[in-house]
Amino acid sequence: MAPQAERLRRHFYWSAKKCFGPVRRAQCRSFADPLRAFDGPQAVATVREGRLAGIGAVGVHGHSPRGRQRDLLILLEPGFTDTKHPGEVFICPDGAPIEGLLATDPARAARLDIGRVPFERPRRAVIEALSEAHQSLPVLVIGGDLPAPSDAVRLGETRFVTDTRRILALLAERHGFAKVHD
Repeated sequence: MAPQAERLRRHFYWSAKKCFGPVRRAQCRSFADPLRAFDGPQAVATVREGRLAGIGAVGVHGHSPRGRQRDLLILLEPGFTDTKHPGEVFICPDGAPIEGLLATDPARAARLDIGRVPFERPRRAVIEALSEAHQSLPVLVIGGDLPAPSDAVRLGETRFVTDTRRILALLAERHGFAKVHD
């Protein structure tokens, strides 16, 4: 197994252990596929709590266990690498303010589906949620539990926002996070 894949496998294992207590490897379908690491209700909790750096099948479609659609926030994994800059570790400059806001209120963050995807393209979770042409991050995919804002981009029946400041404003309006001071 490649070093990066092994590191990712360990990350998922220890993150799952922290979230759900002892995890038997038999509970996991695959450590190699970070987008589908866990089956069943664990995938729901994983995305809802935003603790793992992957999106379960539930997060891609933005449904909560109760059947209500929720907003889906997709961010780049913090601490990613880029093959153009070997040996360096990066954060997303657009996603960092959103990560900071989420960290200030974990209870509110648990009310929306949050997924963190690797830097490399293609980004399968984003393609499944939107399309191959819309892989830029961060992105807030608007759920059906609240009315969509008029300035959201429309792709079929899906509406989404990619501007960082607008995402921060929508998190305040729709989910009660603190507002950004002007």
